[in-house]
Amino acid sequence: MRVLVGSFFFYPYEGGAEKQGRLLARELVRRGVHVDYVTARLPGTKAREVVDGVQVYRLPFGPQVRGLHRIQEIFFYWHLRKFLLSKASDYDIFQAQGVFDIVAPTMARVARQNKVRTILRYASVSEIERLRAKSLIGSVIWREVLQGDWHVTNSPITLARMITDYGLTEDRCLIIPNAVEMPEPIDRAYVRKELDWSSDLQIVVCVSKFDPLKNQAVLIKAWQNIARQFPFARFVLIGSGRTQSDCKALSEELGLTEKIIFTGALPNPQVKRYLAASDIFVFPSKSEGQSNVLLEAMASSLPCAVSDIPANRVVARPDIEALYFAPDDDAAAATAISRLLSDSSLADRLALAANSKVQCEYSLTSVADQYANLYRKILTSD
Repeated sequence: MRVLVGSFFFYPYEGGAEKQGRLLARELVRRGVHVDYVTARLPGTKAREVVDGVQVYRLPFGPQVRGLHRIQEIFFYWHLRKFLLSKASDYDIFQAQGVFDIVAPTMARVARQNKVRTILRYASVSEIERLRAKSLIGSVIWREVLQGDWHVTNSPITLARMITDYGLTEDRCLIIPNAVEMPEPIDRAYVRKELDWSSDLQIVVCVSKFDPLKNQAVLIKAWQNIARQFPFARFVLIGSGRTQSDCKALSEELGLTEKIIFTGALPNPQVKRYLAASDIFVFPSKSEGQSNVLLEAMASSLPCAVSDIPANRVVARPDIEALYFAPDDDAAAATAISRLLSDSSLADRLALAANSKVQCEYSLTSVADQYANLYRKILTSD
């Protein structure tokens, strides 16, 4: 079988959906499946290169004009369409990693014209809503997306909306969860020494871009109570984004600059080291499709305190694999974190259960098996 995976962004410019595409492509290539990747050629990248054993084609996109980002998308569309038409006979399946950008509808249209099967992946309900909110252009794109052969999502919540609200049929839809790599063993004491964290510090870490929906401010407010109860606790915020400066200002306003560390964005290998060296993971997001970083924290055997939203409950059961707090309740967040800081047996129990859950249901091996089975089903069906 020959598969072409596509998304506008790709490593090193990647979000959760693109990261999932990269991990899957690498694993399938390792198994002997022919997988290539097509994406936009963003600054500092090569037109053609091999990433993790996967052949990557990077296509030009339009000039950057402030306020006119659509020019870039249209320019990329023409290059992508030309590429797909010229390469269609080389592939059995086109797989788009997200339905929101231009790759999915372009793949769907070219595939229909050339008898190539398509898999279109939905990362979240909000992705669907953003797509349909694009007015006339959105409606055109949406009609193309609906013509895809198979529609895959990572969550039963999104699947229900795909079927009940958007007219897709159950026989064309499938849940395949996000995949997580089980981490290699890391010398925790050595990494903590590298990070200049003394053995008596209790490190609580949050990894996320800074955005209103990611909700880091609620944790900074919660840290007022935690700092008073646990003088050796430190809160590490990893990420960057549009609300980062506001969160830093809030930290200063509350007198927490010595207790809260802002690292900025870090490369994924470094994030994994921080997770391995920390004591607790906390995640306050107001909305998610399926959080990659929560899965990574669970795979790292970290006890987790997370916002009580449907997407998180799919991944981790309350009081079994994680503690929960209402997204806008800083007092509840402080209580959940304090329980983990003060009760090592509870923290250990949650961490062990979380690691076991991820290994059984979200490992890269398991997820790649599910995609390989879908490919075989597609190629053997009429």
